[in-house]
Amino acid sequence: MENDMSHTNKMLLFGCSLTCIVTAFAAVLYAYHLSNPRIDIPTINRERFADVVVLLDGTGSVTDQSFASGKEVVVQGIIPSFGIGDRLATYSIGPEFGLENVISGGTFKEQPPQLAPQRRTEVLDILRQSRSGNSPGRVRTKLYELADQAKQSEASLDKVRSHWAAQITAMRRPTKPGTNISCALDAIDAYFQSNSSPDEERWLFVVSDLIEEHVSTTLCSSNQESLFPKTRIVFLYPHDSRHDWRKIIESWRHVLGDRQIDVYPLSAALNKPFVLPPNPLNGLQDDIVRGFWDNLRSLVSPAG
Repeated sequence: MENDMSHTNKMLLFGCSLTCIVTAFAAVLYAYHLSNPRIDIPTINRERFADVVVLLDGTGSVTDQSFASGKEVVVQGIIPSFGIGDRLATYSIGPEFGLENVISGGTFKEQPPQLAPQRRTEVLDILRQSRSGNSPGRVRTKLYELADQAKQSEASLDKVRSHWAAQITAMRRPTKPGTNISCALDAIDAYFQSNSSPDEERWLFVVSDLIEEHVSTTLCSSNQESLFPKTRIVFLYPHDSRHDWRKIIESWRHVLGDRQIDVYPLSAALNKPFVLPPNPLNGLQDDIVRGFWDNLRSLVSPAG
């Protein structure tokens, strides 16, 4: 009888030990799996950083409703797409163009966190290799580090974007009459020409009815053809039946040359999820990547 009980106890002990070993092994495997999650980079993201200029028209020819809609497009369709490494400057359109036209993004400290040139190139290379689906382990590790950096930067990014949105919302109409778009385009083209970088896209958004009034543009050099080389141009206009919009837009070909220009009525732009595609790191802040030991500890001691 004692032998039978001893044998039973040994079998129970062996079974318990085996269960513990299997459970521990499963926990180790699962902790490793959690420490190496798959991160899918959204296909809607840009593949490069962006240097963006917005021209926002609040002059007399723009109705109150169109002025409000134009600001709403910038706040809802452009600003949320900004992230690490991007830059934005928003200017008002008026009778003249200068520092007094700056609405937001006029200084470096108003911009999102920036990256050194070498780091910018490295980040974009990591993202490019990760999109291929066959990235080696070292690339996945660097992608996890990027996800952590994006998570840590989210609070400061939200602060920048909220500050921009408040500045746009508070924008008032110019006090002097006149609409000078040509000189504004000329100055922005000069800026883009002096700040070109191979790891960033250049975007120009013109939120306006594109009608120049009561100003002289003789001092502007934008009568030259084809400004803004390698710049994506988007016209956002208040569509109505009072104007021949196709004719108005084509009248700017002498400045912009024969190129693809994206044109949207404000109503259509407000219905788009975004007007500017999101930052290359968009979405990574939502991926939570924890180390092996942290995951194993949470599995073994969930309450801790």
